[in-house]
Amino acid sequence: MRSRIAAVAAMVAVASALVLGGTVAPASAAADGVLVSRDGVTFAPTLDGGLFDGAGMLVPGQSVSRSLYIRNPSGSASALRVSIRNLVSTSTVFAEGVSLSSLDSVPGSTPVSQALSTLSPCDVVSSAASIAAGDTVKLTLTFTMADLTASVAQSDRASLDLMVAMRDAAAGAFSGSACRDDGTLLANTGSFRTVAFTGGSLPVPLIAAGGLLLGVGMFLIVARRRRQSEDD
Repeated sequence: MRSRIAAVAAMVAVASALVLGGTVAPASAAADGVLVSRDGVTFAPTLDGGLFDGAGMLVPGQSVSRSLYIRNPSGSASALRVSIRNLVSTSTVFAEGVSLSSLDSVPGSTPVSQALSTLSPCDVVSSAASIAAGDTVKLTLTFTMADLTASVAQSDRASLDLMVAMRDAAAGAFSGSACRDDGTLLANTGSFRTVAFTGGSLPVPLIAAGGLLLGVGMFLIVARRRRQSEDD
C-alpha cells in the first residue's frame, strides 16, 4: 500500500514539474519581446497605426522622416534586427525615384540608403548584436523622392511593413535570412503617395492660355453691363 502511495506521489511530483515547466516557458519567451514607440516616451508591444500616418504626400526633391524607438524590456542583453516585409509600389518609375534611408543610434552602425526598386523582401534596415536590458534604440527612416518632373509618377503610392525581431544575445546571432525572424510586425509602416502633379515642368502655355481666356471673358461681361447701363 505504501509503495502505491509513493508511486502516486512521484507521479504527482512529475506532473507538477511539467506544469511548472509549461508556465516558465511563456515567461522566458515574453522576456524576448520588444516594445516600440513613436516618441520615445510611451512604449507598447506594437504601434497604433502606421509609423508614417499623417506624413502627407511626397514632393519631388524632398524627404519625409519618422523615428521609431525600440526598447529591450527583458532582464538580459538582446540582439535586434529590423527588416522589411510586404513592400508594394504602384509603379516601377515611382520605386526607382524614391529611396529609403535608415539610421539607428547603435554605435558603429552604418546608414542604409537604397531605392525602393532595389530593395528585396526581408532586407535588413537595422541590426544590433547586443542591447543592454532596458536600453532603447532610435531608428530613423527617411523616404526621399528624386526631382521628378511633369507627370512622372504622379499619384503613385508605396507601402511597406517592418519586422522588429529581438532575441537573447546569449543565444547567438540571428540566422542568415531575416525572412525567418519571428517578432513584432509593424504593418503598413511606410504608406505614402506623391502629389497629383509632380511638378518641375509646369504646363505654362496652357496656364497662360487659360488666363487669357478668363481675362477676355471678364472684359466682355463688363462691357456688356456697361452698354446695358447706358441704354437704361
